[in-house]
Amino acid sequence: MGECELRAERLSFQCLFQQERSKDVEFEVGPPEGQAWRLTAHRRVLAACSPVLRAMVFGPLAHKRGSTIEIRDIEPRAFDCLLRYAYGHPPQFQTLSTALSTLHVAHKYLCPGLEWECAAFLNEQVQTRPDCALEVFQATSFYCQMKEVLEPTAPPAEDLEADETEGSRLMDSPRRRSLMATAGDGGRRSNSDWNVAMGEASTRLRHNCLQTIDQHANDVLALEQLEDLDLESLLAVISRDSFAVTSEVSLFNAVERWAECECKRRKLPHAAEHLQEAFGGSAVICSGKVARLLLLSPQEFAEGPVRSPLLTAEEQKTMLVRLVGNNPWTQDAAVLKPLDYIEWEQLARPRVPCSPNYLPIKTHQYPGSCEGSPCKSSKSKCWRWWWPCRRNKQKPTKEAKKKRQQQDKQPKSEKPICCSKTCDYFIILIACLFD
Repeated sequence: MGECELRAERLSFQCLFQQERSKDVEFEVGPPEGQAWRLTAHRRVLAACSPVLRAMVFGPLAHKRGSTIEIRDIEPRAFDCLLRYAYGHPPQFQTLSTALSTLHVAHKYLCPGLEWECAAFLNEQVQTRPDCALEVFQATSFYCQMKEVLEPTAPPAEDLEADETEGSRLMDSPRRRSLMATAGDGGRRSNSDWNVAMGEASTRLRHNCLQTIDQHANDVLALEQLEDLDLESLLAVISRDSFAVTSEVSLFNAVERWAECECKRRKLPHAAEHLQEAFGGSAVICSGKVARLLLLSPQEFAEGPVRSPLLTAEEQKTMLVRLVGNNPWTQDAAVLKPLDYIEWEQLARPRVPCSPNYLPIKTHQYPGSCEGSPCKSSKSKCWRWWWPCRRNKQKPTKEAKKKRQQQDKQPKSEKPICCSKTCDYFIILIACLFD
């Protein structure tokens, strides 16, 4: 069964979302200190939505019927969005934190469609707000690093047994049985179903975050969200040629501010060796990934980086000599030891501003075509809403257009009048009755 047919099947579950009486599984989601939510669902709907949920409710280690499944490591509102998606309703995002939490849930339970819904909402926020771009860039770093498709860690689920509950009778239909059979084998499906494009939306979203960050490079340096990035994400942002800041001194100051916050997070004293250790040592600082110091003038370098604890005394002297050149007052140039780990070409490489190139992130579930979705087959028939769509109508042929034009050019006296013909037929009918 294709992705579009699965989507149409999921949308057919909408009428069951509010039927509390027929639901046969109960969840308690969130921290136990009075903030947990009670959420209910149908087991078969969950099995059709996610292979992980299928293993939870039908696998060998599934909870007994009537017991409550406790989930403590997920935000209740995010899990509620997952259930709404399972029943064919669009998830409701009001804040950035809810969308990010739901994105985590989508990856945890292997729901590519829900990931695209979250990415579409976040993409709208990212393209206009650089602070959101930094936060989303940090949050999606883990999902984009996954090279292999994750599989459910639960044991393979057995074949579904016929249930006698009211909920199972509501769910019992030939198409739903075929869906359950397709979703079998412990949630392991072909690449065109569960696992396809898992992480593709997050990769596109991460790319769009970098586009926004590049366009607001100077504003990004002053944001507090920059201090919350991990080292890998920070280097991914500031080491690119398109991160065209107006001054490398402001970038170096922002980097030093990040190092101070990192020492506080590691509970280390504010010392030069700990600040350098936060960046991975002098090899990283002098590699050109942090700040391209050779783009500075000697005066700018002397007023800024020379006073920074991120550079050692030898590095400061070596770079200053390199900036000044063979001037007479640099008598100690020949005495300095060569530092092999300094990347001189990268430190002098200029930054080039580029125009943004945003990748499209479209939802493909409500209502839809398969454009931008995992189902890219042109032969597969996409589900659409029940009301007729004008775009689905066939375009008139050339012969029909010519016939219509000839009728329009025909004078009114020669055109047949429907009303007169109706009266003639009515008179003939009465004459026949009274004859």
